Amino acid sequence: LFCQGTCLRTIIFHTDVTQAFNMVVKDSTDPSRQYIFTNENYMGSTFTYATAVYGVSLPQGRFDISFHDKITNELVYPSFVFPVLDAPPVSCNSYVTESTFNIVVPPPTRAACNDLIRSGEFITSESINDYLMINAPLVWSATDGVGGSGALTYVHTQINSGISQWIDMSCLVAGDTWEFEALYRIVDEATGLNMDLTHCDAESWDCIRAWFEFRVQNNANGPLGDWVHSINTGHVGIPVSPQLKLGSNNFATMKGTWTVTPDQANLADKAVLHINNAKSGGKVILDNISFIRL
Repeated sequence: LFCQGTCLRTIIFHTDVTQAFNMVVKDSTDPSRQYIFTNENYMGSTFTYATAVYGVSLPQGRFDISFHDKITNELVYPSFVFPVLDAPPVSCNSYVTESTFNIVVPPPTRAACNDLIRSGEFITSESINDYLMINAPLVWSATDGVGGSGALTYVHTQINSGISQWIDMSCLVAGDTWEFEALYRIVDEATGLNMDLTHCDAESWDCIRAWFEFRVQNNANGPLGDWVHSINTGHVGIPVSPQLKLGSNNFATMKGTWTVTPDQANLADKAVLHINNAKSGGKVILDNISFIRL
């Protein structure tokens, strides 16, 4: 890309592993000089904290970094962009720094920001590719959903079993309010009928929940960054009445609202929505997940 002997520093851009876009690096002073990169995976493809990675070595200069749909070339955003810079070269000093590249962010008013959840209706088996997990291998069911439709399922086997999805940070604006909703069942695998969750309410910590984990960039901690507890939301979706009764076969609802704080919109670099805490055990069935701006 550059002349022999150019002073280069490598940057690894970590993004949402469930999305595969083209990363475009453009010289801000000469837009005709642009380069396209594709991603590889880091830490697998289904673990919550896996990432997609794009690597590029750059000299001193001004560069715009943008992400584009591979088919339409539309400007997109891969949920988050976490640049991790290699140590500076020791043999030269005219290399790229954090201040010499700009990550292009699309507007929060675009259609992709109407719903923070991707593939919440599980129409096809490919729908679960937008979800990640911790100790909960994901299975698509063609018939376990509402009215015999598709659904995402997993078996709760450990204390932290659950699913996750990284949220598009470019959609978050301080002061906006969002409403989360999901339909769920937790069934006895032997009978296929619901377990007794009549005790679940806003105060119950042993029942299924939806909540956010916010992280900020810290190169010393690599692509994970630092978990900032002070800007977490608590629960954004909790079980609402009526609760699941033992032996029933209906769906119950998780629901809640969340108003974005300035720190969540401007300080956080990435946010993952977790759905977990089904400590009763059993098979969890999820359908019709949405997170709509009000």
